[in-house]
Amino acid sequence: MQEKQIKMKGSGLYTWFGYVYGFEEKLRYIKDAGFDTICTWWDNTFIGIDGDITTHKELARKHGLFLEHSHISYYGSNNLWFRTDDGDTIEKKHLEVIELAGKCDIPTLVMHPFEVVKPDGGDYEVFMDRMCRIAECAEKSRVRIAVENLGEQEYLRKIVSTLSDNPYIGICFDSGHNNVTNHNDYSLLHDFSDRIFALHIHDNNSLKDQHYLPFEGNADFGKFMEAMRNTSFTGSLMLESCYPFDFDAADTDENHEFSQPEEPVESYLRRAKEACDRIYSL
Repeated sequence: MQEKQIKMKGSGLYTWFGYVYGFEEKLRYIKDAGFDTICTWWDNTFIGIDGDITTHKELARKHGLFLEHSHISYYGSNNLWFRTDDGDTIEKKHLEVIELAGKCDIPTLVMHPFEVVKPDGGDYEVFMDRMCRIAECAEKSRVRIAVENLGEQEYLRKIVSTLSDNPYIGICFDSGHNNVTNHNDYSLLHDFSDRIFALHIHDNNSLKDQHYLPFEGNADFGKFMEAMRNTSFTGSLMLESCYPFDFDAADTDENHEFSQPEEPVESYLRRAKEACDRIYSL
């Protein structure tokens, strides 16, 4: 029997990889390391460093890169599960950024359905009521929404299955999150083989979300590639790795200071690209 071929092509990198540089300087480093695509943060929280998000796709093109997908802010996303003013605010912001992405020709946005797991007391019907409006906005704006697997997969599966009639709703498969919650079980890729819209590739010790480079933890990327052969995904192998960095401290302390890593950026990005090449070789 003829072996199925991998349809994905190229290698990408999330523009936050642990080094603090201006947006165009990061793009130059990423391109020089041999990457083809990028993922960005679809929110102007970091406008002081990255500039206005509406300029990112054109700047990527200027540097010979393709902005494959961008990430909606996940802060406050637990509120989507409650019928509250805070929930209304987060929903409204999601609708606004999706419409903006459509105007900026961003093909795919990654969305967290909650911050880590379904919040205690969260109402699935309330969430789905909001999610249906988000899905309608995505279809109208012609922007695909890739719902990301996080601390559990039960509700992700329910959400995507419920909205299976909408071609703009799919999954962002995060290998690091999957390694913590479903160690070396890639059934999500098998079960939603035609709905994988984006990849976030990184590694860890299967105990904590660490965003290591592939092969620095214990994820089985051979099994990952085997599962990918059965999907229709045609995008790039997008790394969401970064130089060792305390995400928990950054997420809980707004005054957390970023320090530049000791390893030269060129060295880190060379190792990152080599990790992508190694995955493709499996």
